[in-house]
Amino acid sequence: MASVRAAQSQAAYDAARSEQLAQEFSQLTGETYSWISGMVSEGRARRAKKYNDARDGIEESIAKQNLYERAEKGEVRALRLIGDAYHAGAAERNGLKYYQDLLEIAISWWVKAADLGDIEAMEGLAIKSSIFVAKDKARAKEWTAKWVAAQEDLVVRKNNRMAYYKLSQLYLGLGAYDYLKWPEDPAKGRQYLAKSVELEYLPALDEAVGYHLKGYFGFPKDTAKAYALRMKTIENSEGLRYWTGSLQRYYAQLAEFHEKGWSVPKDAQKAAYWRAQAEVASYTNVIPNRGPNTTGFQPGVYLETGGKPGESYKFTIEGFYLKYEIVHQNQFAKFISAGSDCWNFKPANQPGVTFLLHLTSPSTAELWKNGDKIAAFTRQEG
Repeated sequence: MASVRAAQSQAAYDAARSEQLAQEFSQLTGETYSWISGMVSEGRARRAKKYNDARDGIEESIAKQNLYERAEKGEVRALRLIGDAYHAGAAERNGLKYYQDLLEIAISWWVKAADLGDIEAMEGLAIKSSIFVAKDKARAKEWTAKWVAAQEDLVVRKNNRMAYYKLSQLYLGLGAYDYLKWPEDPAKGRQYLAKSVELEYLPALDEAVGYHLKGYFGFPKDTAKAYALRMKTIENSEGLRYWTGSLQRYYAQLAEFHEKGWSVPKDAQKAAYWRAQAEVASYTNVIPNRGPNTTGFQPGVYLETGGKPGESYKFTIEGFYLKYEIVHQNQFAKFISAGSDCWNFKPANQPGVTFLLHLTSPSTAELWKNGDKIAAFTRQEG
């Protein structure tokens, strides 16, 4: 069934992508198409000759991605990627100087992509034209204004969370956007960042944690909100390979919250749990994808079969976690999804021990320790 769904999903994506490319191609004027064809012909001619290492690397990169072929079919993104390839190859080996002729070719591809509405190309032109690499004040001013207008349009038409985030950086004067010299507007920047956070855009969630923890940029100092945002950041980033390196920092910060009692009670056990998670999170040891619970398992209070009178257990779903607590006792664990009906937990204070929670039905569960079943639970009605 999973393979059928995957095939259906891929077919739907391919159909949508074909329609998008067809729309892009239909927007190309005869003049634009002639320009693309001419540039592609020049690129292929360069590829046929023996150039220096920089040019060889550029053409190799373009060939691997079939960018010339994609450009000829009207894929606007391919135009930008060709520009990116020339820009990357234009740097001399010391990284401080650029082959000006190659840089100009990169800019020409970016401009063409930006003219056809590629927002990333607009952004690249605005930023790179504002710094020493390809400094051009007039071009920087032109493309900054066009890029801002395009981002504002995305906010209005599509409620786009990345657009909210990038505009927040612009109005707060942060990062590379500070080079654009756009008039700062801290109130507007905070408003846009808050909206991006509301839409759970990862970079916005991450930055908002620090702002509320320290009270930066006019954000109210609120450690409780910072804690909640850090938890939300983790829930949204786990299972994403490219984000895993940041998980080390996220987990370590949660440990610090519990060690220092920032908005939460000091709790050595929870701090140790998050420290242990930080130790195993790395690019080479990627935490498995956490899919949503697909068993129909019902969170709530459970009774252990044959357990002590009055002792119960509470299971709650928190993002991609199953939170397990012994009610009325100071015991806590978060189980990590290990499949559609299994969750596991490795306590930091018990090396070599793995607990597995197996959801046997929507209202029953079994707890296993290193391969031995040690308890069974049934959901309490009412």
